[in-house]
Amino acid sequence: MRLILSKQFKDEFKNIRPPWQIFVQSINTYIETLNLPEEWFEPGPQHSSIDRFRYFYKGMNGRFKKGFRRDNCHPPIFEKLIECGIQDDEVLWWYMWEFLEFKIPRVPVCSLYNSEYNSFDFPHRAPFDYVKDMFFERTRNSVAFANRTGGKTRNVAILNHLDMAFKPGCEVASAGSTLDQAGKVYRYFTGFHKHDQIKGLLSKIPTKSRTEYNNDSVLEVITGSVKGLNSPHPQKARVDEVELMDWDTLQEAFSMTKSSEGITAQLSLLSTRKYDTGTFQRLLEESEATGLDIYCWCVYEVLEKCTRECKDDSDYGDCPILDKCKGMAHNCSGFYEISDWIDKARLLNKDVLDAQWLCKKPSQEVKVYGDYWKREVHMGLPMGFEPVGSYIMVMSAIDFGSSPGHPFVYQKAWVDYSDVFKAMEELEPGKELVYKLIFYIFYEYRSASATMAAHAQAIKESPHWLLNEVIFADPSAKQSRIDLLELYKIDTYGAINAVEDGIDKVRNHLETWYDYSEGGKEKSWYYIIDGYLDSIDDLIGTDKEFELYRYPKQQDGKVVRRRPIDINDHGMDTTRYIIQSAYHVIEDFVVPQQEYVEEEGYWFKQ
Repeated sequence: MRLILSKQFKDEFKNIRPPWQIFVQSINTYIETLNLPEEWFEPGPQHSSIDRFRYFYKGMNGRFKKGFRRDNCHPPIFEKLIECGIQDDEVLWWYMWEFLEFKIPRVPVCSLYNSEYNSFDFPHRAPFDYVKDMFFERTRNSVAFANRTGGKTRNVAILNHLDMAFKPGCEVASAGSTLDQAGKVYRYFTGFHKHDQIKGLLSKIPTKSRTEYNNDSVLEVITGSVKGLNSPHPQKARVDEVELMDWDTLQEAFSMTKSSEGITAQLSLLSTRKYDTGTFQRLLEESEATGLDIYCWCVYEVLEKCTRECKDDSDYGDCPILDKCKGMAHNCSGFYEISDWIDKARLLNKDVLDAQWLCKKPSQEVKVYGDYWKREVHMGLPMGFEPVGSYIMVMSAIDFGSSPGHPFVYQKAWVDYSDVFKAMEELEPGKELVYKLIFYIFYEYRSASATMAAHAQAIKESPHWLLNEVIFADPSAKQSRIDLLELYKIDTYGAINAVEDGIDKVRNHLETWYDYSEGGKEKSWYYIIDGYLDSIDDLIGTDKEFELYRYPKQQDGKVVRRRPIDINDHGMDTTRYIIQSAYHVIEDFVVPQQEYVEEEGYWFKQ
């Protein structure tokens, strides 16, 4: 629908000079009255006053550059905003775009376009729904949970500024699970004050702990501790990343807020959900009883619109995450970059994507690797198989043990790193290098009774043994590593041993894909070669452990997916050591150092 200015409008404003003042006066009229006369436009299809307002603010943005608008248009408009306040959703959205330079998404993409929407445990809403309902006090207390990098922290900073600027005498407390998390909100908040008009609201130079506006509004930045949450009693309190807080600590937040000066008390709790148990899940489950309104959005509500073809794109070819996205990104209109989403969707396993990016309820699966382990795929290579190619490296790992149930395990893998070269060729300046290694476990020695001397002998007699073999070992087993080196001349490297992160990485490599160049054969990034196991005590191998490795349960039967039970885990540990640690070795070995030179762009040095 195209709006055309009428002769009446042109006659009414013909003597206003310079032209930018016409836009300012029209915008200010709407800010004050929430209406613009129909007579200003030629008769045509029915249009609303909001449509007429959009005509002028889009016209101003299209006709005048940002610097000109800031110097000339913004001062009289900001003065009118402070005088009249922000009275409707459209002015609020436009203010965030024009003055705070954030085009907040306002389309609930999943509820409109996602075929899996009925499987979600909470309805999805646009981020703007959360901000506008909190600002206009349509909801009192809320829980907002969204994907990683979903704008939660920035939205809190925006609300802090909005409440302070347009509600004189408003006191706001902004907390994080840690002081660093609270500091992220504060950095967004202070960034808004680079704008001259917004900077003029400050009554004194702000500090990290306290900011004061000249209308008696105050912001305090506090930690999410019992002490931090116990002291202030503001009208508005916002606590970020509550997933990382204890339940008892969070209870202090419920006593913080107090209505005063005609401003309604509000508490808002925000987080990304990682677990199906714990503080945040309990908060969601009790939301109806506690009167908390739920605002949920996922990556598709904040993702920028994808302009690529799903298949046979002239620049990018077939989309590598088509099976996960299914074209959903074509309906998006947010800020998170498509290329970054593709990288995340390729690298992360399904559980992490579902819980932390699509905001689905985390899996209740008691088995650590559940459906990720597919014996028919991951054990599908015959004895004697060896990968071919120039980019194969042998890496191994040790998990120390010496008793039944806790055996000594030495595991060896061929690591195929050919994908790193393709990734380097396609790497755009300023982007993260994204690639995936393939692991083939071809040998595993196990013993629950032999001496360290026997273990050392088995290592040296293992297939493809080299004196300088890359061997990762449990970094906490310092004395055992020293003994191997000093007594048996077997050197080891301390493995990366972040359990939760490592499990995610193993799951990611257990995922499968279909190779249609080989008739749709199902393939993976992790294999165990048949006949790999060398056990002197009749012990099970890593392939069996994949089926037995489990999480503990609480008394109520809920699975606690934080740390697995320490049984049937030694092959799980060595696999995790290799997969977690191999990427650092490969990058040191293969990837050149990159430096930026101001006039000549990127160059590489060894």
